[in-house]
Amino acid sequence: GDVGSDGSMDIVGSQSYFTGPVKMFTSKMADLALPLDKWHYIQVDDSRDNFVIPGARSWWNYFGLDMYDVNHDGYMDIIAGEWYYPNPGGDMSAAWERIRFPIEVDAVLALDIDDDEFADVIGLRLPQIFWLEANETEGLTWSYVEIGSMQQTGHANSQEYSLAQIIPGGKPEIILCDEVFS
Repeated sequence: GDVGSDGSMDIVGSQSYFTGPVKMFTSKMADLALPLDKWHYIQVDDSRDNFVIPGARSWWNYFGLDMYDVNHDGYMDIIAGEWYYPNPGGDMSAAWERIRFPIEVDAVLALDIDDDEFADVIGLRLPQIFWLEANETEGLTWSYVEIGSMQQTGHANSQEYSLAQIIPGGKPEIILCDEVFS
């Protein structure tokens, strides 16, 4: 996604779903035409620790990743696993704060569900599906409600998710997959 809001695509991802760090590669292609080897590495997070909840699964895998301007500052923020990372702005080399969602979920999609000023996130803790909503425009605290359920996959969560305009007009539809087809 365009995390830097500069018109060029950036890449964000974790080392693996078991360990950190979360890495971001920013492109400066919008500034001028550069070869692909001119990306700049920024470490967003150096761990992917899980917090312990009584009865929680210790093997929980996180695959969720989305970009969304949660705090309306013009910069794309990162939603990954059970965390929200507000974009520090500028050249994005300042420390990225990590804000934990109030429930152990794999946040997979960020969008505006209810046309208000607060960011919305779809999070999975299969078989449960949750709608998380920021309690204020900065996204420092969040509320959640269970909105559905689906079959649990072999990795405990969905690796197939997307927003797509299936029904013409209006908002895009949320797509979650609980089966792997070959």
